[in-house]
Amino acid sequence: MKYSLTALGPDQFEDMIRALCVKAIGPGVTVFGDGPDGGREASYVGNFDMTSGETWSGHTVIQAKFMVTPQGPAENLKWLQNEMAKELGRWGKADSKRRQKGRLPDNLIIVSNVSLSSAPGGGIDTANDDLKRFADEQNVPLRNWRVWPEQQVTALLDDARRIRIAYGGFLTPGDVLAQIAERLDLQDDDLTEALTAHVVKDMLQAKWVALDAVGRDDSDRVELGRVGVDLPASAITPNENRKVRAVDWIIRHADVVQGYRPGRRAPHVLLVGGPGQGKTTLTALLAQAYRIALLSDSSALTGEAQRLHADLSRQLADRQVPVPSNRRWPIRVDLAAFAEDIAGDTEPSLLRYLARRITSRSPHDITATQLNRWLGRYPWLLILDGLDEVASAAVREQVLRSVSDFLVDAGSRDADVVVVVTTRPQGYADELDPHDFTWLGLNELTTKQALAYADRLATERHPDDADLREHIHARLDEASSNQMTARLMTTPLQVTIMSRLLERRQRVPQERYALFEEYFEAIYSREVNKKGHIATLLEERRNDVAWVHERVALTCQVEAETAEGVSAAIERTRLRDIALERLSQEGLDDAEAQTIADRIADAALQRLVLLVPHGAGDSVGFEIRSLQEFMAARALTAAEGSDILQRLLPLVPSAHWRNTWLFAAGYLFRHREHLRSSLLGLLREVDVQDDLHQLAAPGSELAGELVMDGLAARSPQTNRALALHAMDRLHLPRRNARRPAAPSVTSGVPHITASW
Repeated sequence: MKYSLTALGPDQFEDMIRALCVKAIGPGVTVFGDGPDGGREASYVGNFDMTSGETWSGHTVIQAKFMVTPQGPAENLKWLQNEMAKELGRWGKADSKRRQKGRLPDNLIIVSNVSLSSAPGGGIDTANDDLKRFADEQNVPLRNWRVWPEQQVTALLDDARRIRIAYGGFLTPGDVLAQIAERLDLQDDDLTEALTAHVVKDMLQAKWVALDAVGRDDSDRVELGRVGVDLPASAITPNENRKVRAVDWIIRHADVVQGYRPGRRAPHVLLVGGPGQGKTTLTALLAQAYRIALLSDSSALTGEAQRLHADLSRQLADRQVPVPSNRRWPIRVDLAAFAEDIAGDTEPSLLRYLARRITSRSPHDITATQLNRWLGRYPWLLILDGLDEVASAAVREQVLRSVSDFLVDAGSRDADVVVVVTTRPQGYADELDPHDFTWLGLNELTTKQALAYADRLATERHPDDADLREHIHARLDEASSNQMTARLMTTPLQVTIMSRLLERRQRVPQERYALFEEYFEAIYSREVNKKGHIATLLEERRNDVAWVHERVALTCQVEAETAEGVSAAIERTRLRDIALERLSQEGLDDAEAQTIADRIADAALQRLVLLVPHGAGDSVGFEIRSLQEFMAARALTAAEGSDILQRLLPLVPSAHWRNTWLFAAGYLFRHREHLRSSLLGLLREVDVQDDLHQLAAPGSELAGELVMDGLAARSPQTNRALALHAMDRLHLPRRNARRPAAPSVTSGVPHITASW
């Protein structure tokens, strides 16, 4: 059976050779890890039997030689001869460190990924003769020697099922999924077929990305492959804080096989990013990269899938997204949807949930038992998106316990799985063990990155309008030189909104609340100007529709924090009730109010400005969480001044309400200036409520965020007061440097560790 040894790369090839040597020779083999190894991947002292029937004794050294691009047998032989001559030359020099500090080998095995001619007197025989000749020339007294080319490595793999499975994502050439059952002894054609189809369907379904609030509108949809970009991040470990590109880093990290590397730290990834920083879009791009690698040359691709596969392959290469060498099976889970599915389940299971998902789109009934067997046979990439969206402490505990159970199952199967979890920093309570999860924090976009992203988005949306593209670029370039507007160009969502606004205006707002407010108005006006009954409804009932958006947002925000609520969506019947409540308050008679409420509910299922259908049922919600938080802030501030402050006071310590609170503060600074001093006093009041609040100082933390937002930049007196309050945090005990700490609704949830 032929294996794709070249796909391993030099590091993984050396790892695999070490594992094969342990199996072929015995547990007494000493393996050498990364770094200088004195010409050894592994060594053994003692007697052992070769497969040829010989018994070798003494000091045996195994050395791997990896050719990046193997050629024909003649070229391969010439390259290997040169490599062997260099190796023996290093042992032969009397003054070399290798000879002075190391023990000369009695026996030497050179292992390579290149194929040599096996004919009598051909490449294999010649290489063995040359290895002995080079040793004699360098006065290295070998008793025994062997060259193991690709053919020998293949034979060893055929007899090493466990190693074959551990490196399965690398070793299978061409149509990976079609050959899994044969190569990994899966013996389950239904599962193989279902998993193949699931990857293809996921690739097609993830073609579009909701960069816009109304991304379900065909005229506004953008392709992930055309606009998706890798984002700047910091990979934080106990020993370093390294600037990286997020997707690039995760792929290269996941390419390092976890098996046969005892003590390797942090196999999993915690991807941390603030509101609008692009966590969900980034993980969608990551999953597509793995689907592209897995489906290479697949016979399961339809015509549409083949075209998308070719397009994505080219687009990802243009974005410098690497092709995964370890072609892991990618599965992406929306944790809010998972939480909703398992709510009330006394024994929730992530594997059972995945099995149900796959079965729902397959003619085969896939079970958790089958998936567990698959987990033990092939490498996985499991993406768990949106831990922060599971705000309810009780439901969050269920979710994290399910993840913990999954890791235990993976450990019991000796599985090769990399888990990527995304969250906002606020509200994350260190539930994931840092020994198992590397912290990967998304950084703010630089001006250059923001402009490049805006250009890509404008090109995709307006390919035939060079003047408009130039206008958007020029205005954003101008905005980047203004300290106020430059603050609003640090996340993909902000840049997207600014680009959309500049399609119809000359300048953009200078505060975050104003940016979202103008965006809502622009989207609303665009929808009003369309033809059809929805546009008429929006024009006639503008204030009512805005009120419904605000109340739906506030309802979703509140319920996400309760023990029962996990989904950022409401049923159509509830939407109708909310609309009916508003219309009744406005004095419409029952019959007219019910008719218009029905029209609003019907319109929401088709698309009502920021509301979009959710899932397969009659539910609606906000596709982008920051827009839900913005509309919830409008609902909170729709009251008299004292009532607004009373609403905001208990929300100050809550991580779940942090972004909504900041939007509400933005509204007060923009539209209720007389409440600014009262808002500052409220923050001071919170910090002295009790010992816990004095220790955590959530008001001081919010004051700092308001300064960073530039909310009071035009009022030096107010800005100084906020800055002085923010500086109170300097006197607090030092916190975890990886994240801002605050009182959180997630206290008491389990601490998750991997089982290996």
